[in-house]
Amino acid sequence: MPSDEELGLLYGEEFYQKPASQALSFDYVRSFVYRLWAGQRRGALLGRTAGKALDVGCGDGEFLASLKSNQWDTYGLEFSAAACALARSKGINVEQVDLINSDFPSYFFDVVTMWHVLEHLSDPLSALHKAKKILKDDGLLVIEVPNSDCLTFHLFKTHWTPLGIPWHFQHFTPKTLSSILSTAGFTVTRRQNFHLFDFVLTFSSLMNWLDILKRQETSNPNGHSLFADFSQAGNTRKLFFMALGIALLPVCLLYLTITVLLTGNSETVTLTCQKVSGEITESEKTR
Repeated sequence: MPSDEELGLLYGEEFYQKPASQALSFDYVRSFVYRLWAGQRRGALLGRTAGKALDVGCGDGEFLASLKSNQWDTYGLEFSAAACALARSKGINVEQVDLINSDFPSYFFDVVTMWHVLEHLSDPLSALHKAKKILKDDGLLVIEVPNSDCLTFHLFKTHWTPLGIPWHFQHFTPKTLSSILSTAGFTVTRRQNFHLFDFVLTFSSLMNWLDILKRQETSNPNGHSLFADFSQAGNTRKLFFMALGIALLPVCLLYLTITVLLTGNSETVTLTCQKVSGEITESEKTR
């Protein structure tokens, strides 16, 4: 099991940098994508318009920057030193510490968000107890994780991109996620099944499957044989898979739409939760 330090190295400086030759085009695409993504994620806040927000695993601070521009008082926690530096450059108050060891006061935040973080934690229940402790009585917790009950996982198994071995310690279904949230003292008020960019996970899982079948000699043992080394690929290979991705985009979107309609599940699941009112327990006080 990777240590906290190894997780920080996984998302180190190289993860957040891009080759200079790709900088201009990458920035335009990235900026557009993140504006859409941040807008969708703000929808999970159920109309809350301002307050104190903590994003656990905030990365380079893009989501918090979008909240900050809408008058939120923003805080972030992040393992990666490189990501912390980028977030701070956006004016985000970010600490390089995990949630359990953070020292925020009780009843401090209006919203705590964890976008694809819970699956990385060795002790998710303790993290959720800490989130409850630092949330106000009417506070919201928003959790988004890969959905291991989706059809794509059942089809592709070990080639499913969000499997994330060995970096994902936990794998959740909507049922198991709701269960651990209930144990931690939260009640689910909203579930979102369809996500704007789930097609990326569908496409990458398909490419992992095809890549491992056709290029076993270059596959990555962590299960990200196609996309983990994409930035090091030659221009011809990049252009080929970009063209393939564009061609398959309508197919992936149609597949996801049908999957959600028939099964109620997609690649990821987002739950918005209300803190159950009540005194903080003795066990929570010590966390």
